[in-house]
Parts: sequence; structure tokens; C-alpha cells
Amino acid sequence: MGWELSGYRLAVALFNRGIEVVAMSASWVELGVAPGTKMAVRDVWRQLNSTATAQVHDPAVPGHGVTLLVLTPADAAR
Repeated sequence: MGWELSGYRLAVALFNRGIEVVAMSASWVELGVAPGTKMAVRDVWRQLNSTATAQVHDPAVPGHGVTLLVLTPADAAR
């Protein structure tokens, strides 16, 4: 699920409704981002930065947990 923010940013929440830790991802197509767009990715709660070009991924979303990410087009993240 994604929400538009100011400055062409996008907030993305990966919701794990199960009880087990699972890997979760969301592709650019699912988020409405043009394929091949390079995005700066900020994990809000872990306070980690990375980049992505096709999808966002979290290998360990806890049971009944959420990963909250903010995506910024790489050319706007400077």
C-alpha cells in the first residue's frame, strides 16, 4: 500500500497480517512508479537508507508487524 507525499515522495507500508516473520515486497508496478525509476528508500523505524530500481523488499517483517518506507526519486534525494 502506498501514499503520495510532497516532493514526489511515496510512503509505503508493508503489512504482515500473519503470525510468522515473512519476507514482503512491492514492485514499482504495484506502487504506480515508472519501471526502471531509481528511488532512494528510507526505512523509517530502522533509520536505514538504501536505493532500489524495481521494487522495495523487507526480508523479515514480524508477525502482525509493519515496515514503513519512504521512497524518493533518486534525482530529487540530493
